[in-house]
Amino acid sequence: MSVDAWQARFARGERYFKFIGGANLRDLPTIERLATLYTLAGAAIIDVAAEPEVVGAARAGIARARGWLTEAPAWLRTALEGSPLPDLDPLVMVSVTLTGDRHTEIAVVEDIMCVKCDRCTPVCPPLSIVNGDVNEPTCTGCGLCLPVCPTECITLVQRETHPDADACWAAGALALEIHTGAADQAEMAATRPVAADWQRRGGLLSYSLDGKQLGYPRVLALSRELGEAGVIIQADGKPISGTTGDRSTIPALRLARAIGRLDTGAWVQPAGGANDRTGPLAERHGVAIAGVGMGSFARRVAKELEAGADASSDWARAVSAARALVRTVGQPPVLTSKG
Repeated sequence: MSVDAWQARFARGERYFKFIGGANLRDLPTIERLATLYTLAGAAIIDVAAEPEVVGAARAGIARARGWLTEAPAWLRTALEGSPLPDLDPLVMVSVTLTGDRHTEIAVVEDIMCVKCDRCTPVCPPLSIVNGDVNEPTCTGCGLCLPVCPTECITLVQRETHPDADACWAAGALALEIHTGAADQAEMAATRPVAADWQRRGGLLSYSLDGKQLGYPRVLALSRELGEAGVIIQADGKPISGTTGDRSTIPALRLARAIGRLDTGAWVQPAGGANDRTGPLAERHGVAIAGVGMGSFARRVAKELEAGADASSDWARAVSAARALVRTVGQPPVLTSKG
């Protein structure tokens, strides 16, 4: 999907679904499978780490999905249940993180303290920790393993990143998201040339603001500073916490409503705790949103595929579930960008 085509669809009042692989996920086969799945499900954006090889894996997954949509095998027709086929490829978005952003934290185990009780394994959504052994490329830093550890031998540490926007653009990423983390004014100012250059190339620009980390006053101040027509502000209510029910997503919707009331002209999209209740609750309470971003909750749909299953029946079940999740976002008229 080109940026112009994406923006045209949004201007018609269509909400979008963004799948969030996130700044931490670097396991290339997993990224390719997830990009395939959510392209088939109708996602408009696939969000991945800002590394060229990761962008390449996402692009390969999109191409695989397009091939299957052209071939239309029986299992896919069954999974789609007669629904219209996605007619545009999703944009690949890369996430660049600043100081203190939680999305690049990973679990680290102090081996000498680990008693191999295996309590961490069943609580890990992407199965990144098994009996105290961490697979770093798949760890999302959700922290669910910490409270169940009896010896408190697990900690979260910041993964070092070296994003290269030019290389990601060359690899096929057309959208850039800057996660502000707890960055100070000087670090934020240093991102301005990168953001401006991305927009000059014709790319889509987004900022992710962590309401829990920054607090409302700082988030609203940044929204006024960064928000403008054609820019997305991601209202990250409670990062890496997508669980079931209304309570999980309410922080993101409250933050989205507060940002939207600033009337900056930016498109506002909730994430962080988002799930299958986000879209319906936004409609019920009149929260004007451009779309919904889901990471942890959306990956649960693909858990069977992430475990290595690759039969057509496995894909059929996953596509059906992913498509049902994408549909919860809804497509009612929403506030369009000014200008």
